[in-house]
Amino acid sequence: MRGFSTGRRSGKGLIRQRPASPMPCPTIAARKKPVEDWMAYELLRKIAGASLPMTLSSQADIERLRILRDAGYVKADLPPEGAPSASAVVIALTPLGRTAMRYFGGG
Repeated sequence: MRGFSTGRRSGKGLIRQRPASPMPCPTIAARKKPVEDWMAYELLRKIAGASLPMTLSSQADIERLRILRDAGYVKADLPPEGAPSASAVVIALTPLGRTAMRYFGGG
C-alpha cells in the first residue's frame, strides 16, 4: 500500500503509529481547582448582565477574567500579570461567550 500512510510495514501488514499527544493548553494546565472554573463562570454571568464596558479591580476577578479571555468568551484589556493595584476593562461578550452562557444555563 503506497501513498499517505504514516505507519511502517511489518510482516503482517501496516502498523499504524499513534500521533503524538497534544500539549495541554497552558491556561488549563495552570488551573489549580475546579472551583476556580466555577467562579469564572459566575463572573461570566455577572458580565452578561452588566452594561459594558465594565471595570474590575479585584485581583481575584482579574485572574478569573484572564481565564475567560483566554477561553475566548470575552474581549478585555488586562493588566500585565503581577501588576500591583491595576484594573481590567471588559469590552465585550463574544458570540462564544453567549453560547457558553446558554450551555451553562445562564442565558
